[in-house]
Amino acid sequence: MRRLRLLPFFERKPSKVALTRAFVDALNARDFAAMERMLTPTMTYRDTANYPIGPRDRYLEALRRIFEIVPDMKIEFESVTPKGSDVLCRGRIVSDDPAECVEGLWKATFHGDQLCEIHSYREGNARPLRRVLEH
Repeated sequence: MRRLRLLPFFERKPSKVALTRAFVDALNARDFAAMERMLTPTMTYRDTANYPIGPRDRYLEALRRIFEIVPDMKIEFESVTPKGSDVLCRGRIVSDDPAECVEGLWKATFHGDQLCEIHSYREGNARPLRRVLEH
């Protein structure tokens, strides 16, 4: 008779939903070391205008610049849903600056347990990340 071996809780791999939430928690906490570990070295971020920012080091530098411009910016999710190898997120960017507060959608794509692409779709008059960085 074959035995089924159940992995203890601490040995189970986190789900892509949990990894996505952990990445946004690290982003909101400004924990760049944690974010770096969660991203593939060749990752790409695509903003609302589909402008690519990558690889990982360039993306993290862009985030540092964003946090200088909008120091209280955070992302809050309403929903985080797995879809194949991707995770689809709906939520909002919150800040004391009303110009930065917009609804958004994000698609996170994984390679193994690391994010390899993040695509942002913000609604309304959202400024693409590239234009914010030119500020």
